[in-house]
Amino acid sequence: MQLTSADFYDSAALHDRLTFGVRDIGRPVRFLVGSAFSAAPDPDTAGVLRVHEIIALIRGDLPKDRLEEFDTELAKGGNPYQAAFSYLLGRKGQQSANEIIKRAVLNSRRPIYSSTDQRGPSLQPRLTDDMCAGLEDDIEGWSLAPAVAALGSMVASSPSIFGKHIFTTNFDPLLSVAIKRAGGRLHRTALHRDGDIGQTKADGCHVVHCHGYWYGSDTLHTPRQLTQDRPRLKTSLARVLGDDLLVVSGYGAWNDVITRTLIDVALDDRMSPEIIWTFREDDPKIDENLLAILTPGIERGRVSLYRGIDCHDFFPAIASYWAQTTDRPPDVKTQSPKARAVRATTSAVDAPKLKKPSGQVFFDNHDRDTPPDVQFYVGRDDDVQFVDKARQAVIILTGIGGQGKSALASTYFSGKSAERLYRYRIWRDCREEGDRFERQIASLISAMSKGQVSANELASQPITNLVDLFVNLIGEDKFLFVFDNVDHYVDLENSSIGGPPAYLIDRLDAVSNGSKFIFTCRPTIIDERKHVLSRRLAGLTLPATVELFRQRGSKTDVEDISKVHASTNGHALWLDLLAAQASKRPEMSLFDLVGSLTGQGGDLPQQTLQVIWELLLNDERLVLRALAETVRSSTEIELKDFLFGQVRYNRVQKAVSSLRDQSLVVTKGGHFHRVVELHPLVRSFIRQRFSKSERMSYIDAIIKFYLPFLKGVVPEVAAKLSMEKLQYFMDVAQLRIEAGDYDGAFLVLSQAGAAMRASSAPGEFVRVTRRLLSEIDWNNFESYSGSESVFASNFEIMARLGRVDECEELLDLYLNTVEGKSARYIHYCDMNCYLNWVNGNYGVAIRWGEEGAALKASSDVDTKFDTASNLALARRDAGYVDAALEYFRFGMKLEDIVDSSQIDEQRAGAFYGNVGRCLHLLGQVDSALYCYKKSAKLIEAKPDGEHVCNQAYARQWVGELMITKGQDRDGEAFLRAALAKWECVSPPRANVLSKSIDGLDGISADLSFDDCETAFLKWIASPEI
Repeated sequence: MQLTSADFYDSAALHDRLTFGVRDIGRPVRFLVGSAFSAAPDPDTAGVLRVHEIIALIRGDLPKDRLEEFDTELAKGGNPYQAAFSYLLGRKGQQSANEIIKRAVLNSRRPIYSSTDQRGPSLQPRLTDDMCAGLEDDIEGWSLAPAVAALGSMVASSPSIFGKHIFTTNFDPLLSVAIKRAGGRLHRTALHRDGDIGQTKADGCHVVHCHGYWYGSDTLHTPRQLTQDRPRLKTSLARVLGDDLLVVSGYGAWNDVITRTLIDVALDDRMSPEIIWTFREDDPKIDENLLAILTPGIERGRVSLYRGIDCHDFFPAIASYWAQTTDRPPDVKTQSPKARAVRATTSAVDAPKLKKPSGQVFFDNHDRDTPPDVQFYVGRDDDVQFVDKARQAVIILTGIGGQGKSALASTYFSGKSAERLYRYRIWRDCREEGDRFERQIASLISAMSKGQVSANELASQPITNLVDLFVNLIGEDKFLFVFDNVDHYVDLENSSIGGPPAYLIDRLDAVSNGSKFIFTCRPTIIDERKHVLSRRLAGLTLPATVELFRQRGSKTDVEDISKVHASTNGHALWLDLLAAQASKRPEMSLFDLVGSLTGQGGDLPQQTLQVIWELLLNDERLVLRALAETVRSSTEIELKDFLFGQVRYNRVQKAVSSLRDQSLVVTKGGHFHRVVELHPLVRSFIRQRFSKSERMSYIDAIIKFYLPFLKGVVPEVAAKLSMEKLQYFMDVAQLRIEAGDYDGAFLVLSQAGAAMRASSAPGEFVRVTRRLLSEIDWNNFESYSGSESVFASNFEIMARLGRVDECEELLDLYLNTVEGKSARYIHYCDMNCYLNWVNGNYGVAIRWGEEGAALKASSDVDTKFDTASNLALARRDAGYVDAALEYFRFGMKLEDIVDSSQIDEQRAGAFYGNVGRCLHLLGQVDSALYCYKKSAKLIEAKPDGEHVCNQAYARQWVGELMITKGQDRDGEAFLRAALAKWECVSPPRANVLSKSIDGLDGISADLSFDDCETAFLKWIASPEI
């Protein structure tokens, strides 16, 4: 392919693309930047050394008698930078290469020494990693290139657009420094070998150093290092880049995993990326290798080329636009939640709802929450048309296992009709297990509200609140939602869907904009409401079965196919399995296969699988046995690790492809995102075929894979982990339970219990713990390590979720393990106290709390169990404020707590909040306000799992006191700010507060919710109350 000037756009076009072009579509922009981005534009300015300067640095470190040989190696052609490092590695090793990079990076700081000093390495000071980290924290001590400073400003000012990911092949910390200087937030991943960038989850922009970092990791330079196979990095890069806009700047396009992945993604028909590739020259001369890589993407229209882009001139102009524009996309950092969508124009407050902001919504579809890949789907045209033509909002697809419910939903979901009708298509797999549905709804709310409220903050809300928020966010946009495998929630006696999905189906009666919600399950569902339609899938017809065999490539005659059809009653999965075998093994007639089936005992499905099992290759059997023990779908790389020492990676890939062709495994996510799982019927067959002892080696191998992630993690560390890593603890606990290792399961759950309480998925902890508690021998409860803490965490989560009946059943079980009124009886009293306080039964809560406190005091027992905290909360809310205040002071003098000139930042916001609430109830207004101000400051500075709830309480309580003081305008504004917070997480509390606001004078009616939030934040910052 020959490029002409017509193939390139100019800098003016790119300016438009990254200003109003981005503004209008609201699509996130990710960046890939190389060495030119960090290098200073002026040789006389401090900056990371350029390539030729690094080569000179290496040369200066070599003995004089090696310089001629070094120069000869560089003169051979190819890449002199790579040749220089290859020479260095061969003679001085990787550590010397790392030290060279440290010195190159330090040239962008106020110099400790000259990086080009020729005194020799023995006279150069060596910096430890701790010293480097200290220098990095001194963000004012670094000299930033204009492009770097500009990109940091863009990330900080517009994080929802520019603050997702920055990928870089650079080793230096300048991007992180620039973001911090601009007031932005970030987290960093450095990869010098294979790794998954998705395993690092935290707030702020994710800066990914793909070739290593200037300290704490090795750095990659040579062709062998850069082209090493890194399948985890490639897969995770593809997952992140699949459907977004990527800007490549200052990047020379190494022949590495990054460049290869970019183009592979651009060529994948299942993805819709856009790649902007910039060149500094006005008339670029593109390297032949790079052109060969880019050409397929250019021809598909997914790679656009721009010339004349000097990053140090161009990006400051873009940053200036976003700093000055008044119509930038709204950002969580700068605007209150309600301000994104609602402005208050009268004193009357609308019924509480969290409205979806304008612009595109981006959903984080996890690999395991995508439709199954469907290869052959025949005989269901009428069913697809049924779903397409239905005018009801709710469609329930039912049928026996393997009949094709998920395949039908996937076919419609991925079809052109759905693509045309719906703006958003969302697939969620409910996994046929409980306690996931609430988590999925919370995650959807967070995405649909553009991050106004996080899934963590919604995790403790009852399903009724979540459903109200979810339905209100649908708005006028057309959505297609599929909730696959909701069997766990089916009320078998009444043939209806119950539990949390029932609340959603009830509320969907109000959705009339053409959105559609598809549920799948095995049992028949009878629901005659006008907005619900149910369809039960029958077996395939004989003509459809014949067509299936033909599409599979089988030449079996119709008579044999007819026999199979009759034997299976048209069962879709079994027919597909047999059609696959007939195609794969043409030497074995289907008549012989059918004959062998009918000659054996047992049900037909077991017979089918038994015959197929005997025909499988050993690698295929090993893969199936590993998959049968996994607790979630797995990538091929994970399978390779599970089977380490038994099957090599390329053979795992080959086995998976063969098993997929035989319909023995289900794949999801396409080529780059592919994960593998078993159909439940196949999993059941394999588990029944082998004894527990025969299965243990596979369970142990999977546990071994997870152990490095869990090693050394104490509860304090677990609290900082992402939900993805916390899920590892849940997976291992399930595997331990499956293996009968209950002690090990309790131990793993105890490590993560506190973190799971504050996570976005506390119900996941409940689900796993419920199974564990159902299998143990309760007579041995005390003997299990960590059983008390696991039970307590599980109980607290369920109490917060309003599951009173389940909590009371657990209390009965627990009491049966308590001998007399021992120390553990105090724990029993405390749990009763907490359950009743949460549910507003303050008198009962106080009685339980006092009984436990009296027992502890009279016995002088040495125990960690105590009822004091929950008792104080119950007393406070019941009106016994003096006693509660005595506890909440924790020995501090009251005058020190309310002193406006001091704040103990080591304490949580709850400390000052609880004291302030007591003073509030005692009528000590000013003292309460000083405490509330301190509490609010700490809440804003230290977000936790209930951040929005705590924010709402602070604004509401301060607002109430301001009105008490006669400062009605501020008080009403703060109540409106509280209302905006409550609408994010608790519609019932919002309803109550809304009615209170309705009864006020409306003197803040001219203020928007954004104004109200700003007013409260100014109040926090001011010294006055």
